[in-house]
Amino acid sequence: QGAKEVMPELVRLAPTHVVYVSCNPATLARDAQVLVEAGYRVTRAQVVDSMPQTSHLEVVIAFERGS
Repeated sequence: QGAKEVMPELVRLAPTHVVYVSCNPATLARDAQVLVEAGYRVTRAQVVDSMPQTSHLEVVIAFERGS
């Protein structure tokens, strides 16, 4: 399954914390919107340069379900 199909299931399972790792800004924005609309908030974000001297970056975002 693709992430589009996984996100509704993730929201249904309702974990307290989600750590999302992405190298694609478009899918990150799409999936973050789903989580925020489901009541999650961003608690931390970090850019990681796992491939130095290239244009590729990874973004790690921690989400926490609101109470």
